[in-house]
Amino acid sequence: MTIHSLRRLPVPSSILLVLFIVSITLTMGSSQFRALAATNQTSTLAVGDLRVDYLVNPLGIDDTKPRLSWKLTSSAQNQSQQAYEVQSASSATLLNANTPDLWDSGKILSSASINLAYAGTTLYSREHIYWRVQVWDASGNPSTWSATAQWEMGLLSSTDWSAHWISNPGSSALPLFAKQFTLTKTVKSARLYITGLGIYDARINGQAISMDVLRPPETDYIKRVIYSTYNVTSLLQQGANTLGVQLGSGIANVPATPGRYEKFIGTMSTPRLLAQLEVIYSDNTTARIISDSSWRTKLGPTTFSTWYGGEDYDARLNPTGWLNPGANLSSWQAATVTTAPSSQTVLSAQMVPAVQIVGTIHPIKITQPKTGVYIFDFGINFTGGEQLQIKGAIGTRITMKPGELLKSDGVLSVRPPSVRHSTKPISSLAVGPRYGIQIFFFTGFVMYKLRAYQLLPQRAR
Repeated sequence: MTIHSLRRLPVPSSILLVLFIVSITLTMGSSQFRALAATNQTSTLAVGDLRVDYLVNPLGIDDTKPRLSWKLTSSAQNQSQQAYEVQSASSATLLNANTPDLWDSGKILSSASINLAYAGTTLYSREHIYWRVQVWDASGNPSTWSATAQWEMGLLSSTDWSAHWISNPGSSALPLFAKQFTLTKTVKSARLYITGLGIYDARINGQAISMDVLRPPETDYIKRVIYSTYNVTSLLQQGANTLGVQLGSGIANVPATPGRYEKFIGTMSTPRLLAQLEVIYSDNTTARIISDSSWRTKLGPTTFSTWYGGEDYDARLNPTGWLNPGANLSSWQAATVTTAPSSQTVLSAQMVPAVQIVGTIHPIKITQPKTGVYIFDFGINFTGGEQLQIKGAIGTRITMKPGELLKSDGVLSVRPPSVRHSTKPISSLAVGPRYGIQIFFFTGFVMYKLRAYQLLPQRAR
């Protein structure tokens, strides 16, 4: 039997080097492999709900270093942000091209996602900013970029205002204001900067400028008044237009109201309006419509209004078609140019969510405990106001009082002087059913008592 001996063949040095490198790499462990591979994977984290000072795509803010926030979602468990990048630009096109001209934070190693201060170029009045966010997860995987969000700056300096405060001459009652104007070209964009004391309701060509109600937010009007910015591009037309505003008292002017709910009595301001409409035409030329003595005014159908005491409305005093372009306002007075509530008053942009109507609730039961008295039961305690569609003789008075409980005889339990009520006389049968909604006060209630009274004499004004 032959026995062969085995010899160790020599291995080239280049092969030994490769084997050595492979061996060393294998000893690095799986965590390093994940890190090396992460750059080729997309995170399951998704960035959304981008906010600027807690607001979604705000229009007309005056914070020049706003705080930015976002939320994270993921289809996987145990995910977290380990880094982020914020980009902002003057156009969505620049942002999508990954060439932000206002700010690029670069990759920041941080798990923070709330109240991160904007640190880009200095912001100026009316500037429009587009921004987006990308994050990295614990494994170093980047998310996709968030959807683009935006915000717009308001009027940052008193010199940006050309408008004047205006009022109804010689009266502290509740006025209407109207400005008729002509736009000579196609409108590209338009912003309305507006405030009114104590509460305003503004419309362009008869259409509400937004879903917001009970504006402006409450402040100490002697020190500060809040203005709001609205995109009204779609409400304007080439040719004739009308901007119309009604004013209520709010808490700016709270006189004594015997027989009604009185929480306090005092006056910080009589009714006054400030409005500035800025229009950019399709050829990038501009037009500006401001509140001044060229506006027309008269006392309106809201004859009484306080924040707590309710509202009286005489529909016979509502001028027909006054919100429409071309309406005859020749009998109206010229508005009076006035001042802010005090020399201390400053204007600030609205930086809180607006109050809005969020739904409609219909009564679940209607009863008639007495002749001419109806109880509307909505079945839930909520805060709001009534909408009423009625028929009747001109001058009939309808009184509605809110409450929460019924007496044993089925009549609404109201404990004076805590009642808050509104009165809505019918204006005309000739135009069919009348529709009304209180716009200058609100209340909490479950039920409303409606009572129809005798005809009222026509008011002299």
